[in-house]
Amino acid sequence: MLLWFSWLITKPARKLQRAAETVLKGEFKEDPNLELGPKEFVKTGITFNQMVHSINQMISSNQRLLSDISHELRSPLTRLKMANALAKRKTGNSSELQRIEVESERLENMINDLLHLSKLKLESHQNKGVVDLFELYGDILNDAKYESKNMNKLLTFNQMPKVLLKVNIPLIQSALENVIRNAIKYANKNINILFLKKETSLI
Repeated sequence: MLLWFSWLITKPARKLQRAAETVLKGEFKEDPNLELGPKEFVKTGITFNQMVHSINQMISSNQRLLSDISHELRSPLTRLKMANALAKRKTGNSSELQRIEVESERLENMINDLLHLSKLKLESHQNKGVVDLFELYGDILNDAKYESKNMNKLLTFNQMPKVLLKVNIPLIQSALENVIRNAIKYANKNINILFLKKETSLI
């Protein structure tokens, strides 16, 4: 009976601990179960959910602000490019106008990168799924192996550990694909990819 009472009393504390661990992993989810039970824990649960809600709002607001700023920069950039094109028609191409065009292209690329980064951060915050490591990377590695072979390079990878990952799937796939493509591009001949599992870490 004492053990049962002890378990019953500490149950709300364990729920709060699990919720805190979830937030620590970057998953900001409100848990209605925290608002059930003893009055003292109910107050704590309500406060915890309010904190998670405020964090979600802050993250979303920051992402919207970054996206809005990037969109607002497009209007003057478009006008600048149009003015540059008109100047070329009237006076012909010159080194100064070419420089304006180059810098405009750089600025446009920076804006596109900001928009892409904003989208990736928002997706990373909101969209996560559980996936097997081979399911996550298998096709990417096989495609890279074929691509490197056509470039007279050898790409190899070890047998992947059997683990399940909770990640933003498109984002993490894109990250590895970028690394592999750079490796294929700059390697002289051989590219060797190793997946190692050490306790709770994947290297």
